[in-house]
Amino acid sequence: MSNKIQAGDVAKNIHLWTTENTKFSLFTATEKLPVLLAFFPCAFTKHENKILNGINDKYNKLFKDLNVRIIGISTDTHWTLDAYKNEKNIRFEMASDFNKDAAKAYGILIDKYSSYGYNGVAKEACFLIAFDK
Repeated sequence: MSNKIQAGDVAKNIHLWTTENTKFSLFTATEKLPVLLAFFPCAFTKHENKILNGINDKYNKLFKDLNVRIIGISTDTHWTLDAYKNEKNIRFEMASDFNKDAAKAYGILIDKYSSYGYNGVAKEACFLIAFDK
């Protein structure tokens, strides 16, 4: 994880497909609002996604009061994330990092599920990105 991003570093641009079937670009998004990237390993696992649950519980406060765009990100497909979002009543956008480019760029790619033969998922992590004006 030598390329792990630190507070104050310049953010790395990412491009991901969202559950709304649109392409998300971090740099384009941060021109309008700060963006909270909420990485989590996988949808539909036996492990609770604590970050997603916490953000979903505080969604109105985070989005309305602080005016932050929230993007939940995992290495699942955007179709899987859409089903997960609907089943769990997640109120914010989700995006697919299927090729693992974002997790690699932010230094959080791990082999958490390697005992199942899955090589590489995102570690639970959040990054708040704001455009310097």
